[in-house]
Amino acid sequence: TITTITTTTTKETITTSQGTHYHFLLISHSSCSIQHCFSRLYCQHQCLFVALGIPRSKMGQKLSARIENAEKTGVLGLTDLGLSKVPEAAKRLVKLRTLALPGNKLTEVPEFVGDMTALKTLNAERNHLKTLPDALAVLSKLQTLSLDFNLLESVPRCVPKFSSLQKLTLSHNRLTALPDELCNLGKLELLDASDNQISTLPERLGDLRVAEINLDRNRVASLPPSLADNTKLKVLRVEENCLSIEGIPVVLLRDSNVALITYEGNPLRPRQFQELEGYAAYEARFTATKKKFA
Repeated sequence: TITTITTTTTKETITTSQGTHYHFLLISHSSCSIQHCFSRLYCQHQCLFVALGIPRSKMGQKLSARIENAEKTGVLGLTDLGLSKVPEAAKRLVKLRTLALPGNKLTEVPEFVGDMTALKTLNAERNHLKTLPDALAVLSKLQTLSLDFNLLESVPRCVPKFSSLQKLTLSHNRLTALPDELCNLGKLELLDASDNQISTLPERLGDLRVAEINLDRNRVASLPPSLADNTKLKVLRVEENCLSIEGIPVVLLRDSNVALITYEGNPLRPRQFQELEGYAAYEARFTATKKKFA
């Protein structure tokens, strides 16, 4: 708590209720009052910049410039700025196509993002998000959604409503299940839900027409047979889960188009996997794909 402020022409001294003295050297015009200047704080040999009631700080100027530029480009990048909330000024960017918010301290994405109906890419990874607002469900043009490294305990209810979604990444969260509604995303091409606590998968996961599913480092004990129905699925990553021999459907090896299944770090041993019915068909697909990209 600040108790006294002493002013001189060259230095400001603030004394807190704890008796700590902070000395500020003025670096703005001398005619400015303490409420309208930048000061350099020297405390315990560490230098920090602080703003004392500045109407328009350097950070504010940077944000304003980016928002103004976004009105022209349709792209707003606010990466690694330590933001605790999305600036209200961004509300006017209703024609925005890309919103990049990674590396901040956001606990929520504001509802006004739902008004950005032209949005195609939303990147909010590396924040403190626990969900997304239902108001975002109207983003029918959204193609890429990145929510990695957050605090999600369930897939936000709005996500299955993103009818144009092609890429969904949810890694490094606290998910325990994937909802059945997620299987309605008919245009999804990549699903990454690695590094969670997922133990339950939808029985109709094969309704997704993704080319790759990444479920590495979860708690999955069995794979739904419906995965064999997805003719576009080529890569299935399930390393470090709880899969046993009983958890691998025969049809997934024998009748699917999956050419790569990574399963290291499971109770399932390589020898057991190779002795499964349908392994010969899987191996033929694996070899053919390997030759194609050799």
